[in-house]
Amino acid sequence: TPRLPTLPYVLASLVDPTWASANLGVFICLNCSGSHRSVGVHITQVRSITMDAWFPDQIKTMQTVGNAKARAFWEANVPAGHSIPNEDSSRAEMEVWIKDKYQNKKFVAQQPMSALTPNPVPRQCAPAPAP
Repeated sequence: TPRLPTLPYVLASLVDPTWASANLGVFICLNCSGSHRSVGVHITQVRSITMDAWFPDQIKTMQTVGNAKARAFWEANVPAGHSIPNEDSSRAEMEVWIKDKYQNKKFVAQQPMSALTPNPVPRQCAPAPAP
C-alpha cells in the first residue's frame, strides 16, 4: 500500500505534521485536522501521513501544491489586520477560518495556483522550535 513519501522541506515548517488534506495538498497539525474534518470531505480530505494508505494522485497533489503554494493561493486576499487563527485559537475560530478559506473561498487568489509564488511557513501552525 503506498504511503506518503517524506517531504522534509514541508514537514520542517510544522509542529507535529502528522496529518494532511490530500485534495488541498497541505500538511496540517492535529488541531487543524479536526477542524478540516468538520467541514466535510467534499471540501477537505484529511489523511494521516503515517497511518493511511495514499493513492498516487493524492501523493502527486501533496508534491505539487504544498503549504507555501496553497497559502499563496487560498490566503491571497486576506485583509490587512484580519485575525488568522493559530495553534492557540479555539476550535470554533479555526472552523470559521477553514470554512471561510476553503468552502466560501473568501480570500482566494484571482489567478490560478500554478501562477503564484509560494509564501513561507503556513500561519495556522507555529514553526518548529529551533534546535
